[in-house]
Amino acid sequence: MLVLVWGFSLLASIIISAVSLVAVAVIPLMRTVIYNHLLQFLVALAVGSLSGDALLHLVPHVSGTSLCFLTQKSRQKSPSGHHRSTTLSGYIFASKAYIDNRKKLVKQQYLLHMSP
Repeated sequence: MLVLVWGFSLLASIIISAVSLVAVAVIPLMRTVIYNHLLQFLVALAVGSLSGDALLHLVPHVSGTSLCFLTQKSRQKSPSGHHRSTTLSGYIFASKAYIDNRKKLVKQQYLLHMSP
């Protein structure tokens, strides 16, 4: 049974890697217009995936539900959750600043394209 699980896991990893390698090989053969749009989409997808993954890995640490916070030794060392609230506040501030900056940039680009 264990060999079957490892075999299917290895097969799934090979298929996923092969698909990405085929995509990397095909993209340069496309026309320039499609290539630029596809490249922008893939970069946005990569950035979104990595930042979403990082966020999902950090939220349990901030909220205190991570396994490293469940041990008695780490509870004694950590101050009364102050670092968790500080981290969460910092994340909220950074995301708000990013969203505000992005809105300004989009508005500037819109006004630039609308001006004669």
